[in-house]
Formats: sequence, structure tokens, C-alpha cells
Amino acid sequence: MRHALIAAALAAMASTAQAGVLELTVRMVCDSREAIQASLAEKYQEHRAGGGVAQGDALFEIWSTADGRTWTITVTNTAGLTCITAAGEDWRRLLIPTPRKRL
Repeated sequence: MRHALIAAALAAMASTAQAGVLELTVRMVCDSREAIQASLAEKYQEHRAGGGVAQGDALFEIWSTADGRTWTITVTNTAGLTCITAAGEDWRRLLIPTPRKRL
């Protein structure tokens, strides 16, 4: 279902891009962080793969399956409300090299 919503949004973007007008209506899925986390684990076998704090103290998190088959990005506000902001397939983990110390 969530992949169908993303596909529909991308199709809408592609069809309106030629006219120079882009109107998107996206249904945001929001709930408590605990409920979203449980749902991602139960329905998609996704677990937290990373995250960080953005301006305004919003917590952004990336959730993915162990094999990267699916992924989800969430944002949580200071009140504990979490919303799914993006989801997709074929997540790829990148290894960030550790800088070498200069002697």
C-alpha cells in the first residue's frame, strides 16, 4: 500500500512536470513513536538503521529490513508524534570511511 502511494505521487509529479505546475496531496501517517516502530517491525520487519537530530529538535530516523528490501524515513517531534515522511525499496548501506589521524 505505501509503495502504491509513493508510485502515485511520482506519477503525478511526472504528469504535471510538463505543465510547470506541481500539486501533490500526500496522506501523512502519524502516531506515537512506539506505535510506528511496532508497526514497521511487525508489518515490514524494519528496524532502525540510523538517524539524527535536526533543527528544532526533530528526530529523523531511517528504518530498513536487514537485507535492504524496504526502508522508511520518519520524523519525531518533541511531543513524541512520529510521522512517516518517505518509504521505498532497495535500501543501500554506505560505509563511511574513518579519517586517518595525522602523526
